Amino acid sequence: MEITAQEAFKLGFLARCAEEKLTGAALEARLEKIAEFNKQALDLAKWSPIDISGLLGSGVKHTLAGLSAIYATPPAAAIIGGSGLGYGAAKLLEPRIDDDELKAQELATTYRLYAEKAKNRKKLRQYRLGQADA
Repeated sequence: MEITAQEAFKLGFLARCAEEKLTGAALEARLEKIAEFNKQALDLAKWSPIDISGLLGSGVKHTLAGLSAIYATPPAAAIIGGSGLGYGAAKLLEPRIDDDELKAQELATTYRLYAEKAKNRKKLRQYRLGQADA
């Protein structure tokens, strides 16, 4: 069964709320905040340049489209610039790991996994032979 993008978003939102263990008042507050955000977005959508140009006449359509591009540029620049600065800051603060240290970590993890598997095999063997502790 394939889910739509809207259903996937809802599932993701609910999973996020579950991860954060939101219950009761905290969950209601988050839902109210989202409802308010959606209401503001719908109010802004009502006053799009196309709707306003229909009210004022066809000669204003290009002017309003130009104005909307001018007003849309700063938020777009802020989003792109902010994400770029955030990525750059994350890269600067990322700890440097040399290849030898990385290989040692991987080797230690592999040894731990092998040890766990050996313990599990031993327990299984004891269980099969009837020697497992109750």
